[in-house]
Amino acid sequence: MGHFVDFPEALPYSRGRCPAVGTIHIKGEKKVIQRTIKALLAVAAVLLLTGFGPGAPVFNLMQQPIPPGPAVNIENVQKAIMRAGITLGWQMAPRGPGHVEGVLNIRKHQAVIDITFDDKQYTVMYRTSTNLDYDEKARTIHSNYNGWIKNLQKGILAQVTTL
Repeated sequence: MGHFVDFPEALPYSRGRCPAVGTIHIKGEKKVIQRTIKALLAVAAVLLLTGFGPGAPVFNLMQQPIPPGPAVNIENVQKAIMRAGITLGWQMAPRGPGHVEGVLNIRKHQAVIDITFDDKQYTVMYRTSTNLDYDEKARTIHSNYNGWIKNLQKGILAQVTTL
């Protein structure tokens, strides 16, 4: 990778000789290392800036299938959805047959979703949020929201699979 030259013991340490190894870096290698570090820092800065952009498209789950099973009915599906949400920290409240409202509060952030379902499928839709940089026109939101919904999707699937 780098270029090293052995020098006899007679050379003074002030010329860059490393007493432990007995080698010295060729002039210019320091500049190559500095340029490489600067390039890596520039790439890291670009990644950080694009990662904290205006937001990600809102992730809704549309007509997710519920696997058939002997105990699959609308009441058990509701219980499974509520268990999945509560396990992940959501406050889940039934709002009528085939409808559950989910609210997730994390520090100063809040997400509110509507989950509609029957015994064959369920849908999770964004309703509102606080401090998640939701842009109604662009339909974008802080990317953490989408992660929460994906986790909820996995939780619901795990719960309804056991019915």
